[in-house]
Amino acid sequence: MPAVVAELGYEYLQLTPHRDFIPFFNHPRADDALVAKFRQACVDAGVGIASVLPVLRWSGPDEDAREAAVRYWKRVVQITVDLG
Repeated sequence: MPAVVAELGYEYLQLTPHRDFIPFFNHPRADDALVAKFRQACVDAGVGIASVLPVLRWSGPDEDAREAAVRYWKRVVQITVDLG
């Protein structure tokens, strides 16, 4: 994807929820290897990441769901850090 973004003339991309990386309302599926591979693809294409947009239920009425969302959020933050 970063190569396509660069070919279209963009310098940055925004990561929105995707079932294989950071899905809606669930724990991120991207492991460290996938994150590193995606980061390298961005570097190779000369594309930066402008923002990461997780969609989680961290303010819902169910305490267990909120606690899970906070755990998911922490992983998203780590992914974002690892992406540079």
